[in-house]
Amino acid sequence: MGTVGPETVRHIAKLAQLELSEDRLHETATELSAILDHMAAIAEFAASHEVADGGPTPRRRTDVPADTSPDHLVQAPTEGTEVQVPQVKDAS
Repeated sequence: MGTVGPETVRHIAKLAQLELSEDRLHETATELSAILDHMAAIAEFAASHEVADGGPTPRRRTDVPADTSPDHLVQAPTEGTEVQVPQVKDAS
């Protein structure tokens, strides 16, 4: 990967609305170059499809509601078609 120059860092800083001194501009360019080189190395990494992640096989279950009756809603205090919720003390 190529190196990031001060002009690129200056442009990025302007887009991010950051103020960088000239000394920090060159340091940031070096740091960004190292980050991009690292990301390029990660992108080149190819894992074998034969390698398992080592974790346990997840158990699957069907997603079925335990209680299909709407009785629990009947017990809630209502006013017309709206459910009334009591005020919580000291809540803002």
